[in-house]
Amino acid sequence: MPYSEHAHYAPIGSALSTFSHIKNGLGNFIIPLLPDMTLPSADLRGKQAVVTGANSGIGFETAKSLARLGAHVVLACRNKDKAEKAKKDIEQAVTGAQVEVEILDCSSLGSARLFVERWGKRNFSTVDILVNNAGRVINTRTTTVDGYEDTYQTNHLTHALLTLSLLKSGHFSSNARIINVSSISFFSSPPFEAHNADGSDIISQHKEGSTLPWETMVALYARAKACQAIWSMTLQRKLQGTDKWKDIVVQACHPGTVKSSMLSQPDGPGGSSGAALNAFKSFVNTFGISNEQGAVVPVWLAVADEPNQPELRGLYWDRMRWIHVNGTWESSPSDSLCQVLCFFMQDLDSALNDLSSALKTLSTINGGEPPLELDAELSEVLITWKDSALEALERIKDALNKDVGNLGPTERARIISLTAVLIGQDNFTNHNCRTIAKDCLDSIGVVDRVVATCVLNDHIKPLFQVSVHPGIHLDTGRVKHNAIGVQNMYDEQPWKVKGSGCWNILTWLLSNMGDDDIEVLWPLVIPPLLTLLDDYKPLYKLRGVNATDALLKKAPGWLLRRTGVHELLFRSLRGALQNLTSDSSPELLGTTMPCYLSLVDLVLPNDDLNRYAKLAELITEVIIPGWLYASSRVEVMVASASALSLVVEALGTGTIRFLKAIIPQLSENISPKDFSSANKTRELQIASAKCLLLVMINAKPRIPHWRGRILDSVLRCWVDINENKPEDTDLRERLVSIFRELLTTSGSLLQDEISTVTALDDQMFSGLIAEVGVFE
Repeated sequence: MPYSEHAHYAPIGSALSTFSHIKNGLGNFIIPLLPDMTLPSADLRGKQAVVTGANSGIGFETAKSLARLGAHVVLACRNKDKAEKAKKDIEQAVTGAQVEVEILDCSSLGSARLFVERWGKRNFSTVDILVNNAGRVINTRTTTVDGYEDTYQTNHLTHALLTLSLLKSGHFSSNARIINVSSISFFSSPPFEAHNADGSDIISQHKEGSTLPWETMVALYARAKACQAIWSMTLQRKLQGTDKWKDIVVQACHPGTVKSSMLSQPDGPGGSSGAALNAFKSFVNTFGISNEQGAVVPVWLAVADEPNQPELRGLYWDRMRWIHVNGTWESSPSDSLCQVLCFFMQDLDSALNDLSSALKTLSTINGGEPPLELDAELSEVLITWKDSALEALERIKDALNKDVGNLGPTERARIISLTAVLIGQDNFTNHNCRTIAKDCLDSIGVVDRVVATCVLNDHIKPLFQVSVHPGIHLDTGRVKHNAIGVQNMYDEQPWKVKGSGCWNILTWLLSNMGDDDIEVLWPLVIPPLLTLLDDYKPLYKLRGVNATDALLKKAPGWLLRRTGVHELLFRSLRGALQNLTSDSSPELLGTTMPCYLSLVDLVLPNDDLNRYAKLAELITEVIIPGWLYASSRVEVMVASASALSLVVEALGTGTIRFLKAIIPQLSENISPKDFSSANKTRELQIASAKCLLLVMINAKPRIPHWRGRILDSVLRCWVDINENKPEDTDLRERLVSIFRELLTTSGSLLQDEISTVTALDDQMFSGLIAEVGVFE
């Protein structure tokens, strides 16, 4: 029996493991004296095998041997030309060989996902044999596109993701065999735990792109192969505990010290030198075995009966013999390592795939029309959809809670691009979805430049490429001075249907990216933002305003001015403020005005004459015309009064210029209304009273001229309160404040009016007069 924690005490197991390591190490010196191993015989007709890294070396010979036994063999390789040549060579060597090529780059997790996606579309997608063989040793510190050290990902991590993806997708046959080609260097790996399985402790002292000494190259390779072997044994243990996969066999092996092309690769040992490396090359050239012999053990494990026996599954093999492995690998450390070495990633990937599918379904719910514009009668359809989205989000959160530390930029970008869709105030999400989505986003940590670039390039930019804003250069994010009409960007708008929630991704990303990254990412951020902001529908304008607000909190004023984007933003925001005919108008006014004023503060200092001009435009081109066109829509008038308060605060004494328009309208707003519900009227009166007080404070010298108009509206409103709603303390307090300010600026001119008022109805107005202490 192989060593088992249940069969031996730990000291005995450790001694057996050490003995196996020494015996097999010494065995390398006598291998040339031993007879060649014989390839097994088997009938693999009707079986399908996948071999990674099959264009050369052990992988090529493994693929050729499996083809000779009758299997349909798929060469999963990074380089298509080399793979096609290998295919032809196998077909020439094996009569009737069934061989094909599939692209798989083990330095990219995305490539593994695409491989599995394509595999699922095949007519015959069953995998009977998977040989995870691809690997390399690299002589520079290299980080993959996914953010992992290259040796770790290429030799182990991508293979783990590939295996588990095929497993969870149901592509393995019930008695499939998974062979992981490891290395005897497994035993020489520096000690490690879950947090540094990726070799981070080994590589930490070397800068990206720097040349690695041979000792470091070996340590990284040994660590990756150790991860592969441990994961292999743990995977077998987990599969045996399930009814569905209990007959799948997983084995790891040392193929032998092989005279492979790995040692001559220019980006690996072949491009390095040194006494230790030269000595190792001499040793391999002297005592190493051929690639044909190196393929024997993987092929034997894939087809022979002996390694299929229940007690011999999930082991580590060399020359068709199992090797004692220290029992500590099979105890609790392996459980935490198992999460790091890709079980957690597979759970996460599965949940992300489900959410991705749900979002694709969302695009079809409204009959090809944008989901954000879903008719209220069809909103019931969204209830079931939200439940499925919430279930996927909860699974993503659970997976992230297990271990998020080893996520690379690609995984982080994918999480952002899927979960951030549901954090907005849209009809296709709800409070529960927003809460879980935000938890997921919070757990992935800082959004660095690499992650932000990935999100924008891979998930945002493609949605807007056919509806590009005509006023911006895509390459620079600068203003075009000969822009064509905006109408052209309305012709096709796939982002509304296929990219529902993309505005939430953009806004979240702007809020969470680094301050130093905004200039670099400018060309990726500005075009979609302006497309949203200049859309003809208020729903999307509102989303564009939210994104703009996030931008202004991150971007320096000099960048906005240098690129000319500030003028485009002024124009677009002003357009949003002038949109007063839709149901979204009140919200649009309330959201856009603070954003516009933030832009003014950011790009126009107090001593800039343009500052006053931009603020004045808000009154002459937004507020006053709005009163003319929306006077019967109380909710718009309420929002307008609130927005005017912000403008008055910004203008200060500059408000004096507009009193002729402002005071009559605000006074009219405060007076009782019969055309709207009491609640709406009260909202308008309160908002207008607040604004009027601000106007009076900022325009003190001119208020005496308007004292009669203001006093009339205050008294009318006071009567209305006392007769209809005496408990309305909020509006009462604002009227008292206005009356007090009026007395401050015009007290001597109001004596006659006040005397007349008290004479008319002393009981009605005594409260107002007493509260401001007129006669004290």
